[in-house]
Amino acid sequence: MKKIFALLFALTLLLTFSCKSDLDKTIEKEVEKEEIIKTDVIITWDIPNDIVVGTELSETQLNATADVSGTFIYTPEIGTVLSEGTHDLTVNFTPNDTENYNTASETISITVINLNIGDSYQGGLVAYIYQDDDPGFILGEIHGLIASNEDLTVNESISTFTWYNGNMFSTNVIGTELGTGLTNTNSIVSAQGVGTYAAKICVDYVYDDYDDWYLPSTIELIKVYESGELTIAYDYWTSTEYENGNPAYENDNAYVVDLGGTLITKPKSVNLKVRAIRYF
Repeated sequence: MKKIFALLFALTLLLTFSCKSDLDKTIEKEVEKEEIIKTDVIITWDIPNDIVVGTELSETQLNATADVSGTFIYTPEIGTVLSEGTHDLTVNFTPNDTENYNTASETISITVINLNIGDSYQGGLVAYIYQDDDPGFILGEIHGLIASNEDLTVNESISTFTWYNGNMFSTNVIGTELGTGLTNTNSIVSAQGVGTYAAKICVDYVYDDYDDWYLPSTIELIKVYESGELTIAYDYWTSTEYENGNPAYENDNAYVVDLGGTLITKPKSVNLKVRAIRYF
């Protein structure tokens, strides 16, 4: 009898441990099921602005972000030069924590445009495209000058302006080359102060949210003239002061591009036309 009881007790223990083991395994499996439910990653990627033919893709366009840390792989990759037209940009994202987050991808489009002299672009008209021997030329990219759509006016009534603001002195703005007009303009405004004069109205000019306009240097304005974007019937101020070693004459005069496209000098007190430009 004792042997029978002992056997029954052993069987009871065996069944108990067996049931417990099966229960533990079931619980473990349920936990595993819960653990494999991963969270989706949220990718944020704004559609980029149009780019110009010849521009390499960079972080300016390939700038997606995610709500978790991880690795971005772009197609096409940084440095790619796309042809004219509309193209897809794709990013594949792999989270660092792959146990808890899913991989993700996103596709947007970008438009590549071909620019020519006279085209409307970034608030004005393309007046000059930099060549490989120009200051500011970057291989594989397209840059140049944009002229305001029209000659500048104030309150739609004032259409000609003096070079100075009543302060007849040299500001030493003698830059003539491409890329010097902005520095010239800033120096003029810093010296002449507030008012309604050529350099200041360029700085104050805003069109289509573009607010980085300036009075062109001599070479810059000649490029605009050669593009055909100036009204040929008028003379236009440049931001370049006349320099001849005579302080009295330098104080009083600045360069002008006349109606024939020739550089001449005129007193800063004369009222002339103004065409603003900006760099792109």
